[in-house]
Amino acid sequence: MRYPLESTGPTPAVTGKRNNFLHSLPGVLIIVAAYALVHVTARLLASGNLGEDDPFDNLLIQTLAPGYGILKGPLYDWALWLLQRPLGTGIHAFLLLKYGLLIAMAGFLFLAARRVTGSALWAFLAVDAMALVYQIFWRFHEGFTHRAGAMALAVASLWALLRLVERGRRRDYALFALCAGLGLLTEHAYGIFLIALFAAARLQPALRVRVYARPMLAALPIALLILAPYAAWLLVEPGRGLAFLAALLPFPAEYTLAGLVDGLRDALTFPVMVLSPYIFILPLVFPGMLRTIARHSPVRPHAGPEPDLSQFILHVLLIELAWLVVFDGLVFQHSDYAVHTLLPMFMVAIVWLTDKVRQSAPSPARLRAFLAIMLTLTVVAFIGRAANMFVLDPVCSKCRWGIPYGQLAERMRAAGFEDGTIVVDEEELGGNLRRFFPETRIVLTDKGGIVPPETARSRAGRTVLVWLVKKDDLDVPVKLHGYLPADPRTWRPQLIRVPWHHLWKPDGYRCSTWAILILPAPATPDPTRRAERTRPCSACACSAGTTSRFCRTASRPTAGQPGGRASRHAQGCLRGDFAVS
Repeated sequence: MRYPLESTGPTPAVTGKRNNFLHSLPGVLIIVAAYALVHVTARLLASGNLGEDDPFDNLLIQTLAPGYGILKGPLYDWALWLLQRPLGTGIHAFLLLKYGLLIAMAGFLFLAARRVTGSALWAFLAVDAMALVYQIFWRFHEGFTHRAGAMALAVASLWALLRLVERGRRRDYALFALCAGLGLLTEHAYGIFLIALFAAARLQPALRVRVYARPMLAALPIALLILAPYAAWLLVEPGRGLAFLAALLPFPAEYTLAGLVDGLRDALTFPVMVLSPYIFILPLVFPGMLRTIARHSPVRPHAGPEPDLSQFILHVLLIELAWLVVFDGLVFQHSDYAVHTLLPMFMVAIVWLTDKVRQSAPSPARLRAFLAIMLTLTVVAFIGRAANMFVLDPVCSKCRWGIPYGQLAERMRAAGFEDGTIVVDEEELGGNLRRFFPETRIVLTDKGGIVPPETARSRAGRTVLVWLVKKDDLDVPVKLHGYLPADPRTWRPQLIRVPWHHLWKPDGYRCSTWAILILPAPATPDPTRRAERTRPCSACACSAGTTSRFCRTASRPTAGQPGGRASRHAQGCLRGDFAVS
């Protein structure tokens, strides 16, 4: 059985050529690639500093491992590790991976929307809609890592399932299993999306006969094979598996009315906020879509011989919303998490909203107004980001793009450090220093710690402690004390003050100050100096242990993934197979 591509509902007349190249998959990919190239070029010209989330991943992938944490799968880190082989440890691998995922996401969104709407024009407009989502036109460029992969694979999975429903060939089932297996190696939010896909497909007989078929069961080993390395890593140590379950099922220490209200509030409002301002712009430009949604969006499952793809996506969204209300709102009382954690779950809403606009039959003038708003917001967002990167103060606050890590690395070499081990207490500092010392072992003592295995170069070289200095205070941070020699007379930190550069302000209008302490011996922490900070963990009894500070706050809730929040212990403990500081 083969289902038609065309969806019911009118499509407005449009001016221009009938077969517009821009309204094709190659055209969409070229446009998004050009958009990505502009942003990549601006970023490279402005600064080579790693972004908001990149430094931590840059430290994790000093070694290739089957897993790096319990809150996120290792797929993004594996891909990054591979790209760093030819591209190095700087910003280039990060930019290639992130914007490659953006281009792939646009392509799969186009293909999925074209299947649902039956129109290449409306599929093109669905891709344009990404430029109206704040989390994409701004936050995506600032920091996304694993989330970018989860978003791309969520849209790819939707397209693969629609293709499977239409054609039903064995290779279509294998393709969907491939997308599902890879998606489960990204973030927990993708797992919720996958559950919603299968649950929504169960509601329509025309979908159920294809999705719940023997070929799907036969394709299951593909997904399991992809998951196997990470699953084995989770299960090889009992404490790690328990921490993973605690992250998935983070029951609160106590249930409160305030927690219930906060959880329900965020569960109901965040799905809207994650798509803003796009979800507010649509009804202003296309007011007829609200009437179309009210009159032509039945919730009762379609029982006809052919599937209603638009209703299928609506059911996916409603199931995800119900999941958030029941689990995040009622069971886990989860609140105050980052809004963009929901992006992998609700990216497909763009397809459904686009189809509802199409069914409302807007005039060409309204389409032109929509495109004008999209182009205007795209240009304004780029100007804002360019000012953030090139102007620095007063446009930005932290201004991470202007921090002179390169000059710090030069001063460290001038002070006598070439190879060995760098010990830091901040991920941003350590991740950026790895750009300039790609062969050096970098130890992070914060966030549970990253202590990669020693290498011949680290054992033969020297150890340097590096930390950010505030108000010229040269005291060694407590987190670095475990690496200090026993004799305090050998503690001779050097102060490094590096001026910032600005387009019009004088050099030195702002400075970054670090201290370095070069030790002659390799970095071997003294266990007696770390006894208090490395007691066995009482939260999960893991053999690696964690700091007493983490253990005392193990039950305190923090922002985590959709479906529940991880404890501070889950965030700080068991960061891969590295030792915990």
